Amino acid sequence: MRQLAASPDGQWLAAFDGRELTLWPAAGGPAAARAPLAEPDAELVFVGPPDAIVCVARGRVALYAVPELTRAAEL
Repeated sequence: MRQLAASPDGQWLAAFDGRELTLWPAAGGPAAARAPLAEPDAELVFVGPPDAIVCVARGRVALYAVPELTRAAEL
């Protein structure tokens, strides 16, 4: 695991292993969603509300909606 982030409200945990972004409920249980990431070196941070994950890699910024992990925007 290369990155781990927790949502400000404590409901979600996100992890990046170098290939995939995975979202889990902090209370436990199976992964809620997974999304492939093209860059092996990325930084994660939760923002919101509403909760979203910002992923920064090689000068590119992507915003993922929580809990679906759909890409909502990219710069």
